[in-house]
Amino acid sequence: MKIFSWGANSYGQLSLGIQAEENVKPTEIKYENVKVLEVDNINGGGGHTLLLDKQGKVFGCGCNNHGQLTGNLKDNTVLMTSICALQTCVITQIACGWDSSYALTQEGTVFVWGSNKYGQLGISIEKVVIVKDPIKLDLDEVVQISAGLRHAALIHKDGSVYTSGSGRKGQLGVMGDNKSPVLHNDGFQKVIGVKNARQISCGQHHIIAVTIDCKVFVWGDNKYGQLGLDPAKQSLVFEPRHLPLDHLGPLSANVVSYSGWTHCALLTGGEVINWGRNSYNQLGEKRELPWYPAKLSGLSEVKQLSLGSEHNLALLSTGSILSWGWNEHGNCGCEGHDNVETPVSVKLPGDCIKIGTGSGHNF
Repeated sequence: MKIFSWGANSYGQLSLGIQAEENVKPTEIKYENVKVLEVDNINGGGGHTLLLDKQGKVFGCGCNNHGQLTGNLKDNTVLMTSICALQTCVITQIACGWDSSYALTQEGTVFVWGSNKYGQLGISIEKVVIVKDPIKLDLDEVVQISAGLRHAALIHKDGSVYTSGSGRKGQLGVMGDNKSPVLHNDGFQKVIGVKNARQISCGQHHIIAVTIDCKVFVWGDNKYGQLGLDPAKQSLVFEPRHLPLDHLGPLSANVVSYSGWTHCALLTGGEVINWGRNSYNQLGEKRELPWYPAKLSGLSEVKQLSLGSEHNLALLSTGSILSWGWNEHGNCGCEGHDNVETPVSVKLPGDCIKIGTGSGHNF
């Protein structure tokens, strides 16, 4: 198995052994005294990357200025290296905020580390602002985790959703005793307005939740229509709201949501439904109403999606990769730096089996 990376690399987040502003051509990564044989998931933040292998071990590289890789590493680590503090655990999921990190164990417990300036780790900011080594939260029976810029969300096995961190844009989805929105929370608190959640994704300042009966709920920032609602009518949504998608037909039973910074997507039956900001061609085509959820025309047989801050990757069932959107740092893996208007092929030496993105970088 070979892993290739491209895009922004100011902090060494591509694991190429160097720090450089960018790497526009997919290049095979390097390691620091480790070798990853099988990849389960790759996820990136603003300048760091976490990699989870099939054995449940976590590796990382890139920016470490807030301990988002752990305290035993230097500020910037340009090669993929083991997160030693988690070596005794079997990790099943990873998530990256801008400068924070999260890991879910097979027992349903959660480890967090990195920046906690806004309480996004679920820890009191009066106790700690930076966590340099993974610590276990007093939570159990967690089945999924996701992180945004300054907030995080998780799903309990009973289908309830919990959030922590900054809520100034409504992304916590929690109302206080006085019926006003909670603007900050440094401990995971239950979101009352959504039940039976199966899957969740955090954007910059918003959250999308999919329930077991394939209903989609949204809340948080809607400045660019990233909630699938008309931003001229409501720019902030402080409580979960059901997003009607009847005009698109029934969603598949295994529909999955994805969130970029200001655009969103659903993968259903091999097709992509997306909406939100389109100023960098994030939606892959011109739209008269970019906030209105619509199918991305001409794209089918999609096996996996991954959304960066303002760009996209799609893995097809054929093993090929398509990219589109923001391309300032070569994020889309094609020649030049112009934003990519429609999905284009990313050239790789073989068929791909897994994709992952950070804010402006890819694997």
